[in-house]
Amino acid sequence: MAIGFCPLEAAWGNWADWAAVVVGAMAAAGTIWAVLVAMKSSRTAIDEARRMRLEDREQRLEAERDRAIAMAIVLDHELFMLGSEINRVSYELAEGFGKVNLWNMAQWLEREMPKDPLPMLSRFAMNLDYYGKDDASELLSILSSWHTLRDPIDAKKYDDWEAKQLQQDLRGIHDAFRVFLQKVKAGREITMRWARSVRPDLPATDW
Repeated sequence: MAIGFCPLEAAWGNWADWAAVVVGAMAAAGTIWAVLVAMKSSRTAIDEARRMRLEDREQRLEAERDRAIAMAIVLDHELFMLGSEINRVSYELAEGFGKVNLWNMAQWLEREMPKDPLPMLSRFAMNLDYYGKDDASELLSILSSWHTLRDPIDAKKYDDWEAKQLQQDLRGIHDAFRVFLQKVKAGREITMRWARSVRPDLPATDW
């Protein structure tokens, strides 16, 4: 039996091959398109995540700034009250020299010294970072200076002292008060600057 030969058979075979190529190309194009869409979606997601992180950071910084301002108002009140008290004690101490018994003056001084005038500064001493290194250091130095000034004042230690020695010590304390008041004044310049946006009417330093 003779084998029939169709002259278009090879052509149809070529068309089938081309069709397969076209289908493959379309599939590849679809894959590439899907990849491009995915990449665009990924970039959009990354950009959105970056934007959300930026907004979150800005909100966090704003909240921290608000807390710093609120704390500055409280710290300013503490510094103002302490400065006023030390100024009064310093003035009365100076007035008493030559008029009041020195041992009685020492006992009076121990009674008049504020006991815990900086509770908020003491409590948040390790949380002053938002004020920056210089401002935070200045505020912490006030706390340190206060303890240095307050701790040695004990009338009992003067029991066996001579009058001249006691007078020199009390005058030294008076001079230390004046130096300390300048530190408190510098500290108030910081707290008032931070609080000014909310409390521009804070009382002026009067010493």
